[in-house]
Amino acid sequence: MAKIPKRFNNNEVLDPGTYDATFSDLRSSLLVVGDGASPNWDANWSAQLVNNLEILSKQLFYVGIDDVYIDGSFVENKDRPNDIDGYFDTRISIAGPTEMKHFESQVSQLNN
Repeated sequence: MAKIPKRFNNNEVLDPGTYDATFSDLRSSLLVVGDGASPNWDANWSAQLVNNLEILSKQLFYVGIDDVYIDGSFVENKDRPNDIDGYFDTRISIAGPTEMKHFESQVSQLNN
């Protein structure tokens, strides 16, 4: 799988595709630090969005979700994106009744 590009495309977004990235990769990417073209780029805000994404993603990882995908204004050339849109792969649904009971218990604990 490809890594996050170093530049936005001519439409000021990342090229369509799926990029493999850790949270560390995100924090050091142009999505957080920018490409240097804008003096108004809010790297602190973008880093906070990634911090929030990491907290939520770790909860998903804990209950067996392996893949989290991000999109929206965060992957556009915006000085201060609104948020990070995301979704996750629900392959956990192929688990049997015993695994699903464990999954339900784990999700319930996250809600408390």
